[in-house]
Amino acid sequence: MTAKSAVFLAMRALLMQHWDPIGIRDVEQCYDEYDSYIPSILSLIDADIGIDELAQFLDKVVSERMGLYSNMAHSKSVAALLLRS
Repeated sequence: MTAKSAVFLAMRALLMQHWDPIGIRDVEQCYDEYDSYIPSILSLIDADIGIDELAQFLDKVVSERMGLYSNMAHSKSVAALLLRS
């Protein structure tokens, strides 16, 4: 496994366990559901953005792309985990 794929898999697990806006963490067949957001998240992290900017991205995905209710407090806590990983 390459370092890049290890980072991708770690990010996938973190998103599924801690973010999971549509509540599918227990459905094994859906474990790749959030993969399409990982490249954008990694790019933002590589650009050395802060927790607020990353939280805004996550919250925008939830509210605008998924059509769910915004929860900035949750987005901020997940952003903090992502930035620590």
